[in-house]
Amino acid sequence: MAYESIAMFIAGFALMFFSSKWAIKYAIGISESLGLGRFAVGFIFIAITTASPEIFVAISSTLHGSPGLAVGNALGSVIANLTIVLGAAVLIGGTMKLHDGNLGDLIEILFVSALVSVFLLQTGTLSLIQGFILFTLFIFFINKIKHERIQIENKRDVFAFFGYFSRFIAAVSLLILSSELIVRASVSIAESLAVTPEFIGLTVIAVGTSLPELAVGVRAIRAREYALGLGDLFGSSVIDLTLVMGLVAMLNPVPVDLEPVRGAMPFMLTSVLISWYLLSKGRDVDRQTALALLALFTLFVLEQIGIVTLFG
Repeated sequence: MAYESIAMFIAGFALMFFSSKWAIKYAIGISESLGLGRFAVGFIFIAITTASPEIFVAISSTLHGSPGLAVGNALGSVIANLTIVLGAAVLIGGTMKLHDGNLGDLIEILFVSALVSVFLLQTGTLSLIQGFILFTLFIFFINKIKHERIQIENKRDVFAFFGYFSRFIAAVSLLILSSELIVRASVSIAESLAVTPEFIGLTVIAVGTSLPELAVGVRAIRAREYALGLGDLFGSSVIDLTLVMGLVAMLNPVPVDLEPVRGAMPFMLTSVLISWYLLSKGRDVDRQTALALLALFTLFVLEQIGIVTLFG
């Protein structure tokens, strides 16, 4: 096991520790300077930037003739976000309160996302028309969320916004860089231990691309900025289901076959519906719920590597 990989792993986590703190700080500044609600900032600013790796993978892999890679990455990220990331954030940061009065839009968006999941599961392919529908849904969600406002004592400060925004972009860039360092180091360490590539892809890569959401979620819980954390976590999942998969369908000249990823769809649908249930009932995500979410992700991994069969 190379010492360089261990050093890279430690450096990545150290960078993630500080950059996530800065990202939350400047996101709050953006919220206050524009009068946007915390959830809106979490969805529009944090979620889109932390989901940028999936967006770039979708465009690149589709243009290189591998749309299935992008679809698998998007579905895997949704499952990871709503199970292991949410669960780990709660176990590390503490109970997440879901009694915020501004969660109505989030419940609606998750419900629509669940319907989209069912639709994709039944059709078996992802066509140009379906991609356009998904992309349109994403635009609709953005327009709906941006109307959420908070009361501010002073007028909107445009100059303050640009200052916060530039520092926010820098912080999120460092956050994404830290996740890249951790993923590369983890892959190197796993390979030195003779772990199979399939297992690396289902665990290290899937979780690694969701590390920015995990870091932001933990920071948000500890700062009691639950709406920011929820906006990022669920916003990233909605972006994967709508924007990312929409781009894949629209950039691909022929319908994308979803048969290779059909086994992941029941887990994605289950994770979305569990999140929708928790929000609709106003249930706090406590330690017991977090452990149940981690168990669901474990079942997903075991199913993918063929140890158990639940939806075969």
